[in-house]
Amino acid sequence: MEKKLVTTGSPIEPIRIPEGFLFIDLTQTCGFLFFLFFILLWCGISFSQFAIALFQFLAEPSFSDLSPVLISSIFVAIGVIGILSIIKPLIVFLRLKAGEVILPTYPLRMGESCRVRYRRQLRTGSISKPGKITAKWLCYEWVQYGHGTDTETVTHTLWETDLPSRSVSSGTTRIEYDAIVKVLDEGPPSLDKTDNQVRWELQVNLDLPGITKNTKNMSWFQLDLLSLSKGTSKFRFKVSPEVFR
Repeated sequence: MEKKLVTTGSPIEPIRIPEGFLFIDLTQTCGFLFFLFFILLWCGISFSQFAIALFQFLAEPSFSDLSPVLISSIFVAIGVIGILSIIKPLIVFLRLKAGEVILPTYPLRMGESCRVRYRRQLRTGSISKPGKITAKWLCYEWVQYGHGTDTETVTHTLWETDLPSRSVSSGTTRIEYDAIVKVLDEGPPSLDKTDNQVRWELQVNLDLPGITKNTKNMSWFQLDLLSLSKGTSKFRFKVSPEVFR
């Protein structure tokens, strides 16, 4: 078993549209907005505490008043590191809308092949330099163990395949990508228990110079904040135990 950091949310529920079933990857966007709010709140409190402690020290300098300044400066440094860490994800968030996928049928069945249509719209402007789209279709087991008050999460890849890559031309305002995914004849079907899950997941990554990070030699299982800065969209689909014939 491989120990990884992965998200634990339920599968994205599709929206029925004339073209089929629409999936919108909002999980990373919501996580980024929460993290951004937390960092801004942290910085607001730590900076104000530092300013108060520094003002008191300058008004009446003494070694007893220096401790609050040093302690609050540590929290300020943590806030600055947090701000620097969200710069790249913020650029992606401001430039790209959430990724979307359309399936013609849902849920998927074992042994079924299905064409997936991925799209992602730029909020402003267009792609200034040529980029690349890569994608992976995989099935993995997710297990969560409890050890007293601690929990340990492990994953084990059951099957995976790289889908064909595509180039993104400069001047593009909406990125589109089509591919065929196939569910193995022997399954396994999806499992969505609290502590034990089998997930079928499509992962689409955008390598766009000036917008997203280069993903070379990076694991597909990453924290959502890093995935957002990489321009990665993740879509988890349900696979029915019914066999396609």
